Amino acid sequence: MHKLTIQLKQHTPILHFQHDQVGATLRATEVKPKLDKFLIQHAYQNKFDDYKEFLQGYKGESKDKMKHEAFAYQLSFTAKEIQMSDRNNLPGYFAEIGNKGEVGKKLSFAEGLQMHIKSRKAKLLEVIKENINSFLMQHNFGTRQSRGFGSFTVHPEDKLYKPVALDYRFEVDNYTSAKFDQWKNLFNNIDLFARSLRAGLNLKGKGAKTTYYFKSLAFIYAKNVLDAQWDKKTIKENFFPTFLIEQQAEHNQTDILSYKGKELLVKDLFGLSTVESWYSYKGSIVKESKKENDGKKAIVERFQSPILFKPTKKSNGSFSVHFNFKTISEKMLDQTFTVDFNLKKDQRPNSSSQKRKKSNKAFQIKTPSVFDFNEFFEYILNNVDIDDHVDSIYHGAPEHNILDNIYAQLKEQ
Repeated sequence: MHKLTIQLKQHTPILHFQHDQVGATLRATEVKPKLDKFLIQHAYQNKFDDYKEFLQGYKGESKDKMKHEAFAYQLSFTAKEIQMSDRNNLPGYFAEIGNKGEVGKKLSFAEGLQMHIKSRKAKLLEVIKENINSFLMQHNFGTRQSRGFGSFTVHPEDKLYKPVALDYRFEVDNYTSAKFDQWKNLFNNIDLFARSLRAGLNLKGKGAKTTYYFKSLAFIYAKNVLDAQWDKKTIKENFFPTFLIEQQAEHNQTDILSYKGKELLVKDLFGLSTVESWYSYKGSIVKESKKENDGKKAIVERFQSPILFKPTKKSNGSFSVHFNFKTISEKMLDQTFTVDFNLKKDQRPNSSSQKRKKSNKAFQIKTPSVFDFNEFFEYILNNVDIDDHVDSIYHGAPEHNILDNIYAQLKEQ
């Protein structure tokens, strides 16, 4: 039996549902399938004949006869110390999830973490050695991994360590030695940046007064490149036409409310929300793709954000936030969704509710047939000035300083 031990460094906490168990850190049941898939795609370029001899239980079968393509090695993790804490209010998680299924998860952070691999196939361990840095750089683990939770890399002190970068990067400085406060600052930067791309920001203060408004950059691209109007405008035209007219007048016919173009579902390419609460309208927007062949299951029931944020902590306490855009699933492109509005059960019909929804009829809308995230982002970097994009009355907001700094860094790369 051949053995390999790799020292790992944890950069951000992992949201762990097995926090009550001994050794609640990385789980082999999550890491191994991802590592196996990565090796097949990147080390062997999906060439079955090149890796078949390293598969668990392989006895000469053809690829289509293999039930599972799992490599023949055992994986486990040990740590000198594991710190557990409640989630509290870290940005990018609590504000957007809040599902009952997430109750019970805690933050796990390990010191002295080691990855142990055993295999009878020495050549397989050599392949893992060659690919482990790239694998860890392109994956996070646990809940909310796309937003930067559960970030691990090979430790810089390990002999296998090699620096790896993703397509884009910005730096987040920290001004405190308190670990949780560092995380809070980091995830606040990531959360603001991610929201600026997808849905934009409309932050409220006392008396529901807007304290910061940042128009969605996905809308800017939809309008200027795809000739498409904003998703929410289409929804309001169908369900809340009176409210839409009032909002257009109140906000001086701003383009996100008034621009008339192709009806496309763009925002959900950045992460699908099948049920979206519209609190001001006392109900929820529900989206469902057409059914599979059996007529029972929607084609797309869940679509994780294609943007992966990979924070790595530097020796001075600051973070480098690497990120890239994954290729979008073909199932999400040119896909038809049925959109409906469900009024809360406790709402009674009255003049106000009639205003909220004049039509009970659901409508259909498609996602774009082609969408390249790198083209989208390069367009934004080359054509959008953040100070011009945001009204000057909000330039003094702390959120604007953060976003202005991030985009300035990205434009310099």
